[in-house]
Amino acid sequence: MSDLKETKISSEKVFSGRYLDLYLDKVKLPNGKTSTREW
Repeated sequence: MSDLKETKISSEKVFSGRYLDLYLDKVKLPNGKTSTREW
């Protein structure tokens, strides 16, 4: 399963509130494609 790692390309804070911060990360997938992750 160690070959299923994602590599973070960039991270951006898209919202900052009193109780919640929202981030949007751009990641490189193991198959070479890129995707986004929200957290």
